[in-house]
Amino acid sequence: MYLEFLGTQFASHQYQIAQRRYSRDSLQTTADHGRPYLMDMRMLHDLMFPKTSIGIITHSESEFEFDSELANKMLLFAANWTIEQATESDFKLYLLRFDWFSSQLQPFCQFFDYFKNLIGQIIEHPIWQYISDHRKLDVDMQLMPLLSLDFVDLAARNSETKYLCNAIRCFDQLRLSNQQWITEQEWITERQYSVTDARSCFVPVLKSLRVLEKEFLSKLVESTPKLIEDKSFDDIIQLYSDLIEDHVLFWRYFSSSMFYSDLTDQIVIAWHSLRKDAAKFMTICPKAVNHFL
Repeated sequence: MYLEFLGTQFASHQYQIAQRRYSRDSLQTTADHGRPYLMDMRMLHDLMFPKTSIGIITHSESEFEFDSELANKMLLFAANWTIEQATESDFKLYLLRFDWFSSQLQPFCQFFDYFKNLIGQIIEHPIWQYISDHRKLDVDMQLMPLLSLDFVDLAARNSETKYLCNAIRCFDQLRLSNQQWITEQEWITERQYSVTDARSCFVPVLKSLRVLEKEFLSKLVESTPKLIEDKSFDDIIQLYSDLIEDHVLFWRYFSSSMFYSDLTDQIVIAWHSLRKDAAKFMTICPKAVNHFL
């Protein structure tokens, strides 16, 4: 419910902006089906949560400011939490609900369509398939959230339990990686015909880094032996956590509008950290590492 409330806040704000720019008649064909979700945000908030503050809207007499960046962060946090609490049967229903709700808010909120596509990519990954297949082996586990580690206290202490636990611990890295790849691909697509943006020369490097990350994530559950079964798994997954976090940090500087002025030192430091992280995977993905470096 709260996730949908955040979505309606965002869509309502975008709809009000569109109303000021275009006539109501020109908006009716795209927004009529979602009108119940596009009412005034303050009225919507008072109806749903009468005793709480509105949070991302600051009120000054009859005007308000909407923090779109904060709203997107809140949407992503709430959506991720929803997925983390879902059982396998709930999960399928949530995806259907996201798909339907996205259609209700189009074209004023793209988040649910984005998140549905993100989760769609994740559930096709071997890590997800490994988790899903191994959770099905125990009927009691099917009643617990798919990504919960609480089963460790209930299941027999054996290697299979440990490996499943390790696979679930990979989920955050898998999700963060896919989020980063989607963000980069959108940026690349928008600028693929630009000849004036000097950053376009980094595109092949970013793509080679993506190849390295994808290869490593696949090897966690597909190599022989699987990396999640390795005695040094804790160290291995920490290396990847460092890599993807430095990747995200580099991208933050790289994609900033201040790229050409105030962020030179930060970008150089972040880039060297990223190369240093990647070099640590030489024994796991030697070809991909050499191509990136």
